Amino acid sequence: MNEQLLRTIEDRIDIVELVSESTDLVRKGSRYWGLCPFHSEKTPSFSVSAEKRLFYCFGCHVGGNIFTFVMKRDNLSFKEAVEVLAAKAGVEYVPKSDGAKKRKRDEERIIEMNELAAAYYHQLLKSDKGARARRYLEERGVDWETAVAFQLGYAPDEWRGLLEYLISRGYSGPQLVASGLIKRSPVKDSYYDVFRDRVIFPIRNKSGTVVGMGGRSLNPADIPKYLNTPETAVFSKRDNLYGLFQARDHVRRLNEAILVEGYMDCIMLHQYGIRQAVASLGTAFTIEQARLLRGYTERVVLIYDGDQAGQREALRAAELMSKEGLKVEVVVLPEDQDPDEYIMVKGKEEFLQYIKNNKKNPMEFKLDFKLRGVEGQSLVEKLAVLHETFCDLQQVKSLLELENHLAFVARKLELPENAVRREFRVWQRKTRSIGIIRNRNSINRYNKGDKEKFASPEFQVRLLAKMVNDENTFKRVFETCGTKFFTDPGLRKVAALFQEKGSFHHGQLIAEAVHNLPELAATLARIEMVEEENWPSDHEVEKFIREVKRRKMERKWQRLLTEIEAEKNKGDFYDILRLILETDHHLRIQEGGEL
Repeated sequence: MNEQLLRTIEDRIDIVELVSESTDLVRKGSRYWGLCPFHSEKTPSFSVSAEKRLFYCFGCHVGGNIFTFVMKRDNLSFKEAVEVLAAKAGVEYVPKSDGAKKRKRDEERIIEMNELAAAYYHQLLKSDKGARARRYLEERGVDWETAVAFQLGYAPDEWRGLLEYLISRGYSGPQLVASGLIKRSPVKDSYYDVFRDRVIFPIRNKSGTVVGMGGRSLNPADIPKYLNTPETAVFSKRDNLYGLFQARDHVRRLNEAILVEGYMDCIMLHQYGIRQAVASLGTAFTIEQARLLRGYTERVVLIYDGDQAGQREALRAAELMSKEGLKVEVVVLPEDQDPDEYIMVKGKEEFLQYIKNNKKNPMEFKLDFKLRGVEGQSLVEKLAVLHETFCDLQQVKSLLELENHLAFVARKLELPENAVRREFRVWQRKTRSIGIIRNRNSINRYNKGDKEKFASPEFQVRLLAKMVNDENTFKRVFETCGTKFFTDPGLRKVAALFQEKGSFHHGQLIAEAVHNLPELAATLARIEMVEEENWPSDHEVEKFIREVKRRKMERKWQRLLTEIEAEKNKGDFYDILRLILETDHHLRIQEGGEL
């Protein structure tokens, strides 16, 4: 197998995105965790490292790289998995097998039409026809470099421009309708363009493929102002986020996404260097979009329009993301401004400073939203509002957060803080509320206690992880203990492989193992997944070496004593004496501290 081909495929395919097609992943630190797609489990034990391009399940012990994953997922041979991933990466390998389905061909055709349409509209934006659209973008503050980066375009006020272009490229009427770019008129039995006299925003999926279009009307009388491609075989608004492809590397690096409502908000934040911005395609935020974000980050800053409708949607989106395990903070811009307007007026630094100073967690935002306009209400009215907020407060997990929220509610309602706390406790008793839910960590990946046995599989994996990352440790353990102490055959083989190769280029060894020694792929992935803070300390390594030597000596004594017992039965005095002297020699060595 061509090693360069394998490396090219690995470079083009994001293992986190590949695995996310089969299971939902949540970022925790530098890793992603989810339920294993290969066995049934309730607690996530399946881990993916984007940096090392590896996955491993701590439950069923399956692991490896993208090729191993596809082999296991689709029950394919290594060669078949390479074929599948080469097609996914756009790398020429071999023609697709005869099993390719019509649905796949249809999807590829729709993507081709979308890519052609994006290029067509972009060229029109640069042409004389696009002058009006360029002026609109300039008025909105969009520079040409940004327009090119997002491949913005212009759909002229014509009924058949794109239609005739795509027909000239060989597409039929039904195929064009399936793309969502063209509609069929039932009256005249003819076809026409969906987008006319609009600035075009190509919508890319997380991999960068154009799957749909958004269009902003240049005619104030047009309804709707914003128009999206309808649902197609490759596009659903609920499954995509505008700008995610451009933002994903920044989101991962910063472990933060800024979520806004509109195309222009997202584009302008990117233009000002805030490149972790994504937009929700102007529709109600969905659980699928929350899960999509969760695959890239643990934190989201939500900036929606400051009007009542925008804040209601922000509250709903924040609750959705919180339920999916994301840490969400909500920001309301002053004077009901949009993000693109605010950043143009104030600039990047003041925009970021405002966000920093005005973040609210979902509960703070919800309470603030509910408690607007309570000033001047009667005590009875305030108590009704108070009891309504108690239903939300019982969900708070932190005692400190709860105290802060109760104090905030008391201030907003102009009620004594202590009285509000007492009222909450009375309300809890009456409603038999559970109260504060204690947060428990359900995953204990490593037992680092003093009672850890050196013979345990967990310790041996940790030890080998340190050995293959530290040549001095490898030599020290190998020279004094060998490899037979590894109780798992896979660990012994991996240790022998590193010793034989004399190389610590892990990625190369793993790539070779996947198609030459596939049985070792999971073991190699398991070792690579052990983070440095979980390697044994130098002191633990030395204790382990002494323990292995002690056990070796015990086994030798046992053999000598067995031989003495056998010679006693034979009655050979001199053989018995020889064995006693040998045993005495070993005992003296041990007492002298020599091992």
